[in-house]
Amino acid sequence: MRVYEQHRTTVEKLLYSVDVPWDGKEYVVDIYRHPAKKARCSHSAATVLGPGDTIISDGRSPEEVLNRQQTILPLALLSRSLL
Repeated sequence: MRVYEQHRTTVEKLLYSVDVPWDGKEYVVDIYRHPAKKARCSHSAATVLGPGDTIISDGRSPEEVLNRQQTILPLALLSRSLL
């Protein structure tokens, strides 16, 4: 179990996980469904980069949040490499 999953509420359901390659490494993107939330934010994607460092994208469908996460992830990784 990933650290991030321990902090998720029990209402959220993990649908699947995808390995996303970038710059020679693999990053796990977990896709969740939130049945209690409004339709426009009923899904989320989360990638744990380290303790206390999680990238989250919200959206209407699993495909939408995965696409957003794949777009945002390289930017997040590049910004962290500048620190």
